[in-house]
Amino acid sequence: MEELFVYALLCGVGFDEYEKYEETLDFLFENNPDDEMLLDLEYRDRKDAIIHVNSIMNDYIGDCILFGKCLMKELKDIYTRTEITEFGRKMYELWGVLPDVIDVEKEPYYTLSYADDCLSFGDEKQCRELYEKMFDYNFDDPPKDEEPQINFSYEQNKAGVSAPSDRKRIFKIFQRLYNKLMS
Repeated sequence: MEELFVYALLCGVGFDEYEKYEETLDFLFENNPDDEMLLDLEYRDRKDAIIHVNSIMNDYIGDCILFGKCLMKELKDIYTRTEITEFGRKMYELWGVLPDVIDVEKEPYYTLSYADDCLSFGDEKQCRELYEKMFDYNFDDPPKDEEPQINFSYEQNKAGVSAPSDRKRIFKIFQRLYNKLMS
């Protein structure tokens, strides 16, 4: 089921993963023909099924580690065929709709909220490094309370910018940088 949820989320934020969603749904239903939820999904049209799956996901995710592994695998594949600014925009959107059972303030999920911020100050290389590190996250042996890592330049540190630990600080940092650049 976790793989089905991943495809539903990805479709929900605008990635064309409908074929994989339908293949996974068909496989699950063939192996569980008495499952009423799967039967219901089989009869819904594509858009309605995606919306419905996203609305019930919290009640059905049984293995958060498997969900995370499936999500990172699919994101890595999408990353290789998507322009970086579009990918980053959709990652932030994805971060906002992850199921409640996922701790979005912890890695690797937290990376979804800030990695594309590097693009705002022209650092595509660091943005890519953050995403690539996220894809390789070891769910079987996670690091202990890792802080998000954005490396700031000397000029940014001199301006009082330090590594952010939450979204509000990120916003304030970029607001200060923007104001400094515009003055």
